[in-house]
Amino acid sequence: MLQELGSKQETLLPRLRQELNIYKAGSFPDGAPSWIIHDGVTNRYYRVGERTFKLLSIWTICDLQTFADHASVKLQSPVQVGEVDELVKFLFTNNLTISGPKNSYETYLKQHNATRHGWFGTLVHNYLFFKIPLFRPQRFINAGWHFVAPFFTKGFALSLIGTALIALFLVSRQWETFTTTFFSFLTFEGLALYLTSLVFLKVCHELGHAFMAKKYDVEVPTIGVAFLVLFPVLYTDTSAAAKLKDRREKLLIDCGGIMVELALAVLATLFWIFLPDGPLRAIAFTTATLSWLLSLAVNLNPLMRFDGYYVLSDLLGVENLQNRSFEMAKWKLREILFRPGLVQPEIVSEKMRFVMIVYAWATWVYRFLLFLGIALLVYHFFIKVIGIVLFAIEIIWFILLPIWREVKVWWQHRETFRTTRFGITSLVLMCLLVLCALPISTQVPVAAVVKAKSQIRLYPVEAAKIVHLDLVQDKLIEKGYLLAELTSPELNSEIALSQRRLKLLDIQMQRATTNAVDLSSMAILRQQKASEQERLTGMLQKREQLKIRAPFNGYLENVDPELHVGQWIGTSHSFALFRSAQGSKLLGVVAAEDMQRIEQGDGGVFIPDSKLLARQSVRLTSVAPIAARELEHDLLADVEGGIVPTIQHPDGTVDLQGSWFQVELEFPTPASGQTSVNSEMRGVVILEGDAQSLLLAGLRQVASVLIRESGF
Repeated sequence: MLQELGSKQETLLPRLRQELNIYKAGSFPDGAPSWIIHDGVTNRYYRVGERTFKLLSIWTICDLQTFADHASVKLQSPVQVGEVDELVKFLFTNNLTISGPKNSYETYLKQHNATRHGWFGTLVHNYLFFKIPLFRPQRFINAGWHFVAPFFTKGFALSLIGTALIALFLVSRQWETFTTTFFSFLTFEGLALYLTSLVFLKVCHELGHAFMAKKYDVEVPTIGVAFLVLFPVLYTDTSAAAKLKDRREKLLIDCGGIMVELALAVLATLFWIFLPDGPLRAIAFTTATLSWLLSLAVNLNPLMRFDGYYVLSDLLGVENLQNRSFEMAKWKLREILFRPGLVQPEIVSEKMRFVMIVYAWATWVYRFLLFLGIALLVYHFFIKVIGIVLFAIEIIWFILLPIWREVKVWWQHRETFRTTRFGITSLVLMCLLVLCALPISTQVPVAAVVKAKSQIRLYPVEAAKIVHLDLVQDKLIEKGYLLAELTSPELNSEIALSQRRLKLLDIQMQRATTNAVDLSSMAILRQQKASEQERLTGMLQKREQLKIRAPFNGYLENVDPELHVGQWIGTSHSFALFRSAQGSKLLGVVAAEDMQRIEQGDGGVFIPDSKLLARQSVRLTSVAPIAARELEHDLLADVEGGIVPTIQHPDGTVDLQGSWFQVELEFPTPASGQTSVNSEMRGVVILEGDAQSLLLAGLRQVASVLIRESGF
């Protein structure tokens, strides 16, 4: 559509809108003068150079060639038709003319229709980003300026710097208390207080921009709220600052919100130091921590379009820094990949070009990680099906669509890219695609932990007192070795009492044999003796069980270091864990998407986490037929340093994320070197399974997530 502007020389120049204002502005970074075109209807500002200003000052309605000849005479410098054509494109694209090419309104109508979206496109755009102007603050700013003007002076700034140094020094003396207080606010009430403080700070932040603009006679047309992925962010329209000639004044307006937040941070920190514990100190703490965090970590970030971005843009003197840097970075990328010597999108110094390219590439990486994080956030916090849709929109709109647009540009210019470098790049790309598609990966990772084939935790059979203790870790202990001996006075008394009862029963039975009267009760006495003998035998066995002996050859682990002779312990108190010395086994879990690639008998290598231990060959012996509901081996969980993703609940329970199947593996025969284990060892088993391509693995992972989360 835009190419029609210069297609015919008889095309008349469009009429400029009469409500446009053009006035002198500050200089470009190279010192060249500049002018600002102000569109009062849309409140937009466009910065142009001296050449463009002179052409606009002699603008007349005629064809392109006639105007080029007329301008050449007026400016006493050659003006080409192409130069005029580019200026017409700029004016038309930004709606600065009354009509389109050939002074027709139809082109503007087509341009407007091209920007309209269907219901789905409108929904996507509004979901991703939209603005709501709240009010026009200029009257409030004018009325309040006399009250706040003293706070926007150099003297107040210097005094605030001195106060900040004192506050930070005093906080450093109470740093442990300060950090402990932060963790104590990680509650529902604390988060509610943080949210209230956040709203207060953001309002003050935006008023900081507005009042700083008032200081330099810059109007603020609106203050509103913008929604980024449904997250509200206040904004202040200070675009009129573009007309300022002094770059320092523009920088101060950019930093107005940050300066207010830092001032509040300093004062809140000072109040926290001197206020007693209570609600006021809690408010001071949340205000201080939020102010420091938002000002230094968020607002000063130049990779997003927050205050830091506009500060960097004004420092460099490059307006519309992000888009111009992106174009420069795309040019450099095309030059690296396809053809050196391509025409730059604009002429800048070598140093500025380097800064713009580095800034653009850093922004791309940051945005990729940020939007991926936002996509995961909406995926987890919405209903699963809706979460998947929103996740897809985030990935497609912010990541895949920009990549696709750039690839389309490459394809459109494929004829000009046909060079040796283009051939090398294409060959490398094809090789990467082939590597992704070929089934060359046979490795299947299995999170595993080594355990003894037999193990038992040692407990006393009855509450008792320790009279002997010989617990030594990491030492081979033979079966039957006395590890500990306990005594129970109550049990000993019961045994003595039972023994006396048996003696009494024996006496009664002897008398019964000589006394005809007692002879009739002999059967009852025998039954009582048998019952008492059985009871005594049980108590003697229990007393013998108070002698803790090694149940088999093995090793002690997790010995309670606080145990000592003379101590009383209960039946729930564990002495230690006793592991068998006769071999070990591997227990692990494998992801559901890898189940089709493994089968019983597959071999692999166990790689322990400890670098001091050697790798060992293993063999898969069994695979569970159904997915595990919970993780049996806590050492494998990511919260314990393992690789299995889990969700830890407040009550301490841990649930698996995704579908995982339990497997069991074994080491080779003892002759191969792995004979025993005297402690649990975590590691990873790499099994040699069926070959699979990276592309197929990715598709399986996506399909698995879609099926699992959609509930089909």
